Amino acid sequence: MIENVNPMKHIYALSVDIGPRRPSSENEEKAADYIFNFFRSLGLEPVKQKFYTLSTFSWVYIVLFGLYILSFILYFYNIILSIPPAILALIIFLLEGSTKPVLYYILLKGLSYNVFTIIKPKNKVKYRLILTGHYDSSRPAWFFNPKFVKNFRKLFLAIALSSILYPLILIITLLYETFISTNILFINIRDLALILSLVPIGFIFLGFFSMIHREAIYKDIPGANDNASGASMVLALAEILSKNPLESTEVWCVATGSEESGMFGMIHFLKEYGKNFDKNKTFILNFDMVGSGDIYYITGEGLLTTMKSDKLLIEIADKVAKSHEEWNIRSRTYKLLPTDATPAIARGFKAMSIMGFNEKGLLPNWHWYTDTYENIEEQTIKKALKYSYEIIKEIDKLAV
Repeated sequence: MIENVNPMKHIYALSVDIGPRRPSSENEEKAADYIFNFFRSLGLEPVKQKFYTLSTFSWVYIVLFGLYILSFILYFYNIILSIPPAILALIIFLLEGSTKPVLYYILLKGLSYNVFTIIKPKNKVKYRLILTGHYDSSRPAWFFNPKFVKNFRKLFLAIALSSILYPLILIITLLYETFISTNILFINIRDLALILSLVPIGFIFLGFFSMIHREAIYKDIPGANDNASGASMVLALAEILSKNPLESTEVWCVATGSEESGMFGMIHFLKEYGKNFDKNKTFILNFDMVGSGDIYYITGEGLLTTMKSDKLLIEIADKVAKSHEEWNIRSRTYKLLPTDATPAIARGFKAMSIMGFNEKGLLPNWHWYTDTYENIEEQTIKKALKYSYEIIKEIDKLAV
């Protein structure tokens, strides 16, 4: 059965026939319709969950970094006036980083869709498995250039540290000036604070103009690997399971929209449907960039702090990997931009991602113009499909 299912056709349809699928764009809606119609062709009953979203994560960071820059400008007039926007920016930065969107509620929004269907088991439902993969695509930036991308995390951490350090400098300066002295080692405390803040504010300026540059200069990409490949896994597994349902595990096949602008598809899905899920008996398996390189199961993810994947899912993934050594599937921690599993883990769900990495440990063609159908490796996507199906069958055995 599994040998007759070809996820490559879905990657082609999404990345070539439809093309770039920027969140809230016309092409993203076309992709949602394609997925909806495919689910229906299997005899399933698909649902389109509509929600409002941002078209890119750039707007969030333009506003966020803009608050820091406003604070820096106000510093030259009055240090007291400069502190509130810096603290507000820090709070927003921390909330956004923990998958709790804030600026989303005030920025302009368009429409996006999650498309899902439910496959009932043969017997009484004992467990629920949610298969997810986003179908939207992104656009490049200079920091995604293959010549620089290996340093992406270092750059982000430098900006993150600067976002924390800058308001601390302001607060310490004001407290020192108020309660101790206006000078330190014969240097005016405000002059010293200005000098100390130049490095963190420099990184923040770099982030601000990088986001503007990204939206002004770069064009959307086909997103074959990121993430037509992940969406194709959801569709291929839906085809397999619709013809051969599990024994006691209900499967939700969820193709999420607007992941690239802030995981809004997954956030809205969990917001509307997650309250009905028993977190102790619900598993989430997320597919992201599984069309090239070597396949890995992810034991933890997060740019700043590592959020651990579900222990039981890791054990099952490890068991399957060891029973098929010819697949050469290993584990790793993922420390770059969040996936759809990130908000799920942050909300207490049992989740884990399956991803692909190249020989350098990088995501192949990540957010770059080379992310095309021609660079998809058919043997990799088929290996990911076989591996995932074996994991799913092991999860179903938990109900026995």
